[in-house]
Amino acid sequence: MEEDKNVQFYREKTWDLLLERIQEVKENQEKMSEDIIMIRNKVNHIIGWAAGAGAVVSFIAYFMRNIFTGSK
Repeated sequence: MEEDKNVQFYREKTWDLLLERIQEVKENQEKMSEDIIMIRNKVNHIIGWAAGAGAVVSFIAYFMRNIFTGSK
């Protein structure tokens, strides 16, 4: 009888600890998901600026080429 109580006690403790650990993993996954979204937004922002800068440089190069070659 005493042994059954001990087994039951440790079984409950094990489940409690396991459920706590699962909750920690879920919270960490949610934080990682938020971080990934933030990183993706920053990368999109950087790509947008790079594309805009590329377009400006391309326009300037086209304009300068026309000035120096005399084409209109």
